[in-house]
Amino acid sequence: MAGVNLINVNKVFPNGVHAVKNVSLRVDEKEFMVLVGPSGCGKTTTLRMIAGLEEVSSGEVFIDDKRVNDLPAKNRDIAMVFQNYALYPHMTVFENISFVLELRKMPREEIKRCVNEAAQMLEITDLLKRKPKQLSGGQRQRVALGRAMVREPKVFLMDEPLSNLDAKLRVQMRSEISKLHRRLGTTVVYVTHDQVEAMTMGTRIAVMHGGVVHQVADPQTIYEKPVNAFVAGFIGSPAINFLRGDIVEGTNGMWLNLDNNKVNIPEGYAKVLRARGYANKAVLAGIRPENVHDDEQFMANSPHSVVETVVENTELMGPETHLYLRSVGHSPFNLVARVSPRTKARPGNNIRVALDMERIYFFDLNTEAAIY
Repeated sequence: MAGVNLINVNKVFPNGVHAVKNVSLRVDEKEFMVLVGPSGCGKTTTLRMIAGLEEVSSGEVFIDDKRVNDLPAKNRDIAMVFQNYALYPHMTVFENISFVLELRKMPREEIKRCVNEAAQMLEITDLLKRKPKQLSGGQRQRVALGRAMVREPKVFLMDEPLSNLDAKLRVQMRSEISKLHRRLGTTVVYVTHDQVEAMTMGTRIAVMHGGVVHQVADPQTIYEKPVNAFVAGFIGSPAINFLRGDIVEGTNGMWLNLDNNKVNIPEGYAKVLRARGYANKAVLAGIRPENVHDDEQFMANSPHSVVETVVENTELMGPETHLYLRSVGHSPFNLVARVSPRTKARPGNNIRVALDMERIYFFDLNTEAAIY
């Protein structure tokens, strides 16, 4: 196995579009790195530059500490798994998996051994005589993985490999690919627009937007300490609530004014806001839906973080209910809360909710950078 290192990599297309901007990213050996971001953010272009399928405009790409900018894709010792599987329709599953080994003129018995080992690991042994048109989407994806596995490459590159699968199968295949990574000890660079895939599969995540890598960290850090409002808003489902408010310093502490609602800012946050010069200034606050509470005990313990709202809609999700709320005031704002499925809140109800102010984020209103 080998690592991947990108140093100030740029991609400018002939039409002038600057798709990837000064990306520097190190993927360690045996790591599962996920590139995540919205469509058009540059993640697939970055992956294709690693693979050698896209020319680098400037910067350097290293695989196993070897500069590969001028090395053809076939000589980079990587294996790529595509969104559309890219199987040969006229070949059987066995032939699809063994094709690259045949090109290497590997002995027939060795080819059989490698294919059978991969098929057994992926639980597709009984499919080896079938052709792709006789397979389900999940089975085709396993075949594509098997074809990559038998090459024993230095790096696996995966470009949205689960996006064509239904929701249930995506969950299953997420687990299968993660288990496969642990068993093989491979280096994986995985591209997705699905933040759930990123959070559940990656040992580290690189969040991209507008061709720029905004943050690289493990999933927990990305979720709990986003560097800016974009990362905070992209990671998490339902998405974080953003609230524009005014920081007000008073004799009884620091408060966040949200229209006609006023909530107290814990002293730990207040010290940071004072030190950074945000006292008596407008900020962008963020609070995740799981930190908006409607139970009476929490509100009784947090009387200075209560907000008056109207319930606009509810969604029962099974283990939880999502409340879609609108604040009561002259300039109402929206809130989403993740609460107990036993909540009594119904559309049209006026209810009070409490914000867990120990779990709030503050961002600069202009730069959207996190204020820590």
